[in-house]
Amino acid sequence: MAVLTISVCLELPAWPQRDLRQIQDEYAAADAELHKHLQFDQWLDGEPGTPALLARDWTLAREWVTAWMDAHPADGMSGAKTAFEIIAPSEPAQILVLTENSVLVTVPGVIGNVFLVSRENGRHRVAWSIDQAGDQPAKFARALEKWRAGPAGTFDGAKRASVEGPTGPLVPMLGLLPEDRQGRARFYIDAAYAQAAGGSGTKQISVWVWDGQAARPLIIHDYRVTWFQSKFTRLEGDLLKVHEKRQFRMFYVCAGCEERQIEWVVRVTPDGLEDLGETSSTPQMDAVDELFYRLTRGESAAAVATPAAIAAATSILQEARDSNPGEDLREAHSLGMIISQSGEWSGARGVICLGASGIGLNAFGLKHEGDGWIVASIAKGEEACPAGPAPKPYHLPSQLLK
Repeated sequence: MAVLTISVCLELPAWPQRDLRQIQDEYAAADAELHKHLQFDQWLDGEPGTPALLARDWTLAREWVTAWMDAHPADGMSGAKTAFEIIAPSEPAQILVLTENSVLVTVPGVIGNVFLVSRENGRHRVAWSIDQAGDQPAKFARALEKWRAGPAGTFDGAKRASVEGPTGPLVPMLGLLPEDRQGRARFYIDAAYAQAAGGSGTKQISVWVWDGQAARPLIIHDYRVTWFQSKFTRLEGDLLKVHEKRQFRMFYVCAGCEERQIEWVVRVTPDGLEDLGETSSTPQMDAVDELFYRLTRGESAAAVATPAAIAAATSILQEARDSNPGEDLREAHSLGMIISQSGEWSGARGVICLGASGIGLNAFGLKHEGDGWIVASIAKGEEACPAGPAPKPYHLPSQLLK
């Protein structure tokens, strides 16, 4: 009697499965220990072993998500959010589903991290993490270092930021972009650098393409914001718009004030990214600023003001010099803080009522000529601004933006 032997080969995972409860308990313990080494709830304390604690916290968070998703396949890629709601209910994570088999996830907590989970043959794995982004071009490498679990995230590092630039850690927000022509997913990360206080701060915007195996950066750019500005980074159609707080050259404003808002626009096309450049949201005030800037340096202002306005601005500067004999008006922001401002517009003409600590209250008449604005007249004092300089921003009439 012949004996038929049938061999059955089972495909086993290449790594041992860990119990979900064990991972959850280890994460809770690691997270509690990490919080003992945070300063102001957002920086590492600088002790030699603290970066390793942060790295372990992140590792366990990633392991937990993939293990939980393996155990709950019916939830699909959105299951990553449920997984974090279980272990960090008070620190919600963000998820961004990129494709049927990939999801972008932020780690809960005040020290941000972003990683990508992919599904292959029914199993989930961490395919990419921003703190382990690998070798990158030099123009991106330094920016990505700020995401790593190291000295960049310490409070001492933050105190050096005024000299070296922002050092981390970062708190990310995720955004989805249209696929490219090859069907590859694209996304952006708009992240805020941690800071102890202040109305203004620094953010990092980065754009990535995911090809199913690796995420590759296309843009990484630091920029300044006020936390109270009216617009932030957003996608409108195929346009990625980034709003940045810049400074006037002769005036300054409070930290929480919008000051000179710049809109940087990038078109997201099927074949890549197209930089459309920057647009100022305060072109009228730019003309006033440019007038005083040129005059303080002895440069011609004929391209930005009429002869009458130049004469009036020259008189204002002389009064400022007489009031502060030792002050060099060529210094940045030498005309002081903008206390109040308002604008009234009718077609291509308008008036800015501007109150600044260095020059008092003045009404600047402007007109639109060619590609920009010029200062046509200047009248000094409250009589020139009968309605008073309302403390609100002024904007270019919408018809002139077309």
